Amino acid sequence: LDVERRPLLLNFVQCQLKLGQFYSAIEHATTILNSEPENVKARYRRAKAHVGAWNVAEAKADYQHLLSSIRDDENLRNLVQH
Repeated sequence: LDVERRPLLLNFVQCQLKLGQFYSAIEHATTILNSEPENVKARYRRAKAHVGAWNVAEAKADYQHLLSSIRDDENLRNLVQH
């Protein structure tokens, strides 16, 4: 059941980001990352939510984790670095 709800939670996190509900987005992205720590979409969206909530240290940690795990997608790597 956990695996089947991840896409729904990812969509919900994206909606929360667009609505400016950053703490809700962080909470739900963290739920995904607790069961799948290497989920790139969840990590990226949580980092964006941390930026929106002015959690600078947490955002930097998520972005650093992404940069260390992205090796084969140069476009995504450039997006994260930007």
